Amino acid sequence: MLVEVAFKPKGLVGSPIRSFTLFGAICWGIKYLYSEEKLSDTLSEFKKGKPPFLVSSPVYEVGGTLYFPKPQMKLGGKDYCEGTKENYSKLKKLKKASLVDEETFRGFLEGRIKTLADIKITKTQGIPIKKLLIPHASINRITNTTTGGEYYTEEAYHVNTFKVFIRFFDTSYTEPVLSALRFVPIGKNKSTGFGHFEVEAKELKEHWIEEYLQPESDNMVLISESFYDPNFDLERSLYDTFVYTGAVENYYERMTRFLWKKRMLYLSAGSVMHVKQRKYYYGSLKVALQDNQRTIYQYGFAFGLFVREGNGTA
Repeated sequence: MLVEVAFKPKGLVGSPIRSFTLFGAICWGIKYLYSEEKLSDTLSEFKKGKPPFLVSSPVYEVGGTLYFPKPQMKLGGKDYCEGTKENYSKLKKLKKASLVDEETFRGFLEGRIKTLADIKITKTQGIPIKKLLIPHASINRITNTTTGGEYYTEEAYHVNTFKVFIRFFDTSYTEPVLSALRFVPIGKNKSTGFGHFEVEAKELKEHWIEEYLQPESDNMVLISESFYDPNFDLERSLYDTFVYTGAVENYYERMTRFLWKKRMLYLSAGSVMHVKQRKYYYGSLKVALQDNQRTIYQYGFAFGLFVREGNGTA
């Protein structure tokens, strides 16, 4: 079962939204709308390596067109280092672009687009997110004034409407997951009104994405972040990575101290992974922090779409 969830922002968000951000919101929602036991049962399935559902990263909508993560591709036969400035300028734009429109993305999945040289640059191929710096002055809680306080800035983000795809292997989780996403604000600074969305969900039937969910080739493009999986053949893959360090959520429960999770290495959305074994899910759920009181987990399952080519190569 494939569900499309549309998020229309009511204001700013405090941090970039990724698949693991959404999974965290789902977990908090399940805990408070249902029970801690229900959350524990849910996490248990992920820990076994058999996720009941997978969450994609945001797919942004601009002017009615969806923009997907740009697949990692080779340059192609053209030598951009020779010739005119236009060639170099085009390469620079291609490398900088983080998104491609739906038509281009489907062209890659179908095997019609194989290199960066095949992509047409559009003005909207940058991330439709505007980063803002909000000024603050720290307040002296004794005098209730800003006298002697420090001036500082804080990051915030303005995002377009975006859509998230959720693939359910166990449909009994559909209502808990969707209820959680409607209930829980997303990202940092929720207590100051950030991260609130209008959320609408619908089941997708006979949608083009469904045919690429089937593991019928050896290459898949990620539309979510993912932890490394032993079934990924890195030497035959094209990928990018980043390191993420997150703080333990303190919006719902009073924390006695500020806690950081472990640093986690992720494969970026848009990575094209060659798989050793064809199956429906890759990645894992890892322990991000463990002490005497709690165990905190970090989500890193891949939401991948398989490239359709006769020989199964990217």
